[in-house]
Amino acid sequence: MLEITRQFPNVKSVTSVLRNMHTVEEGDWMGIYYVDGKFYQSPIHRVHSLEAVGAGDAYGAAFVHGLINGFDPQKTVDFVISASVLKLMIQHDFNVVTQEDVFKIMNSKNTNLSRYS
Repeated sequence: MLEITRQFPNVKSVTSVLRNMHTVEEGDWMGIYYVDGKFYQSPIHRVHSLEAVGAGDAYGAAFVHGLINGFDPQKTVDFVISASVLKLMIQHDFNVVTQEDVFKIMNSKNTNLSRYS
């Protein structure tokens, strides 16, 4: 991430998801966010995925949502990874959830997540 900001000095922030897949369906997911010279990271979520399609789109959309709603950097990265892992538990390629659904994942002490019902 720092290399990106060195190569492109006008870039002010960078965010990404880190995954460590144990099986095709199960893995650890974490969000990272670099802004204003500081790194922020989300908790690691162990997720049993229903379908991986759309998780990156959910991450990007949640990032924009956090920015336009004035979330601080830590709340932003926690929100984006929560939206992304929530999408992993929903079938098909769109994330039809509410902000409150994402906050439930974000504020839960349980980081071992399985299929959304």
